[in-house]
Amino acid sequence: FFNPENCDWKPYGGRDNNAGQVEGQMKSSSNALVEKLTNSIDSLLMRRCYEIEGEAPDSKNAKLPKSLSEAISKYFGGEEEINKKRSDWAKRHLVVLAEGDKKKPTLTVIDRGEGQSPERIQNTIVHLSGSIKRNIDFVFGKYHQGGSAAIRFCGSKRKCYQLVLSRRAETIVNKSEANNYGWTLVRRNYKGKNAFYEYCTDKNGDTFSFKFEKPLKIDGLDIEFTDGCLIRLYDYYLENPSNITYGRNSLAFDIDQKLQKSPLPMYLQDMRGWRGDTKYTIAGLLRRIEDNKDIVNDDLTLLAGLGEVGVRNIRCIRLKHISDANGVESYKLQREKIFYVENGLALGYENESFLRTDCQLPALAPYLLCYIDMSDIPVELANLFHAGREEFAHTDDYRTLKDRLKTFFENEIFEKWDKEYQEKSLASANEDNKELDKLIEKAIVDDPELKELLGIGEEIKILKGKEEDKEKYVGEEHPKKFEYVGEQPKEVDKSSYAFASFKTEAEDKLLTRKKNRYCIDWSRDSKLFDVVLRGMNKGVISLRVDCKENAKVGDEDKITFTLLDSEKKNKFEQVVSFKAIETPPYAGSYFPTYFAPQKEILKISPKTSKKFTFTTDVA
Repeated sequence: FFNPENCDWKPYGGRDNNAGQVEGQMKSSSNALVEKLTNSIDSLLMRRCYEIEGEAPDSKNAKLPKSLSEAISKYFGGEEEINKKRSDWAKRHLVVLAEGDKKKPTLTVIDRGEGQSPERIQNTIVHLSGSIKRNIDFVFGKYHQGGSAAIRFCGSKRKCYQLVLSRRAETIVNKSEANNYGWTLVRRNYKGKNAFYEYCTDKNGDTFSFKFEKPLKIDGLDIEFTDGCLIRLYDYYLENPSNITYGRNSLAFDIDQKLQKSPLPMYLQDMRGWRGDTKYTIAGLLRRIEDNKDIVNDDLTLLAGLGEVGVRNIRCIRLKHISDANGVESYKLQREKIFYVENGLALGYENESFLRTDCQLPALAPYLLCYIDMSDIPVELANLFHAGREEFAHTDDYRTLKDRLKTFFENEIFEKWDKEYQEKSLASANEDNKELDKLIEKAIVDDPELKELLGIGEEIKILKGKEEDKEKYVGEEHPKKFEYVGEQPKEVDKSSYAFASFKTEAEDKLLTRKKNRYCIDWSRDSKLFDVVLRGMNKGVISLRVDCKENAKVGDEDKITFTLLDSEKKNKFEQVVSFKAIETPPYAGSYFPTYFAPQKEILKISPKTSKKFTFTTDVA
């Protein structure tokens, strides 16, 4: 096949200058491989669509699923049904094998999806930027190029090869035509100093093929390859080339991170002779946390207005402190903490440092995992996403998104959680250090304010002095009302913000408790104002309202706030009017009459920073 007399080579995607498109998608080899896997998931979904609907998937067909989750339910009985026996299912439908060299394994991806006939391979698998799946609502791939991203990580600069082998699914093929296996070889080549990618055909320009006589046996697998698609990536570069199924830096871990909740499971097997477990079924990091409820402290979903991105559901999972549960360590150590997800696929993320420093939650940051649903993001905001779905592009929209996210975490719920974990961490660190306890106790006896400053809990007793008894608020289990506090329209300073408050007479755990948890919702069509929950205190729910950048002084809008019970039934509703106002002019005196710190005590957690401000009345 390397003798020009035996075959021809055609440019990948039909054009010579294709290296930029192939190589410009992904920086990470594991993320590039995930694009292969999402293509396989799409193919499995499309096969089932053909089998059940009896026709090709197209968004114009009203009876077809409009989302990936809807398609999983209709074509596979739902995620829960699949996950009852996900390893067995994955072994038969979607497999990744590693073999060969221990430093650069050859990876084989096999799926039992729709497959392609030989004559269709050149217009599908080795094509670029077509519109094959653009009109299908329930698939991952829209741009028809992600499958090519992995090729650049094969072999070396010169010896870079990928094998493609496919056969149309027997259940959907035209019975009047021969259903042969088709195959081609993809490689990197050069013209002068410029690289390009190409694939081989026979001398007539047709895809190589051979007749189906019996299913192909795949070494290392119990199943046989009858139809679907097989992609073999020779000498594939992995940042961590050891056992692909085990460890925090393994390929399995990377895929679990990227596919936080994989719509369909996939089976990984390493056949390179490693000791220990060499088999693993991908379900996704989020699903594994859901399966292991013993490590979860809280799991709640809150709404947040995130600028032009709109109102988003943010699922917040607080893991148990490492001193309270086993199995938390690996999740605590991972640096990615906030995931922007679409259909379970992480499009981007924020690191622990964002929570620790920017959001001032140093003790909570290692234990908090957040998932922001981006599945129905407005089309005009697609510039947020980097083409490779590895990270966000650094645009104004992304800056606004992060600023709004910081506002979201300025919430009494997270502040309480952070304080609780500060106390747990300190208690855990001091458990075996009695001398340090004595020193801290002595210091606090000398200066009781240090107790609050250091965030120390009841494990340190103050020997002298007595704290004032504070009247504890005890609310009702269920809200008696949902009464707006204040005048309407509520004025919102364009350079600041306003609070919207509602009396409920309910207990302060109403929105966070595990049983009979209520939630607050609001209409999502406001073009002028963003809303985030601020917290609940003495039965009053507070929300912060900010003007969006496009709001002009004098603009008014109405937002409907709804309090829903644990069954998502509407219990109370209030409509509140808001009005954008100019920042009132400040008139100060010629000389200051006072000069005082804004806070008597400034709490600065380790590894964080805070501004120190003074107030005065000077111009």
